[in-house]
Parts: sequence; structure tokens; C-alpha cells
Amino acid sequence: MENLYTTKALVKTYNKSGIYLIQIGNRYYIGSSISIGKRLMTHRSRLKRSKHENIIMINCFKKYGANHCHFKVL
Repeated sequence: MENLYTTKALVKTYNKSGIYLIQIGNRYYIGSSISIGKRLMTHRSRLKRSKHENIIMINCFKKYGANHCHFKVL
């Protein structure tokens, strides 16, 4: 798994489509997108601003912090 806050890792997946997994602490989120890197950057931005649509992810992000946010393309 790669850290969600590593821009270099997100650039590699920017134009790839598929399914991805985000792990924050002991919680998982699975999603899909036609541009995985772009979608992950949106997740990252919304989590930092506590504006994400998934309140559980926001709470985990607040508890564990950015260093414990990881993603993997499935």
C-alpha cells in the first residue's frame, strides 16, 4: 500500500481507471473511478478539510492522521 499523501504515487494512477482501496487505521473504503489518481486527490483534499461525504472516514482521519492513510489499486 502507498501513502495517500504521496503525490508521486497519485501521479502514476492519474489516468488509470479501476477499483481502489483506501485504508485509514483499521477502516477500509473501496471505490471505483475512471481516473483513480484524480479521485484519490479529491478524497485527500476533502479529508484534510473535513468535508468528505463519509463521516466514518473523517473520524478515522482525525484519529489516525495523514501518516496512516494508504491506498492500493485493486
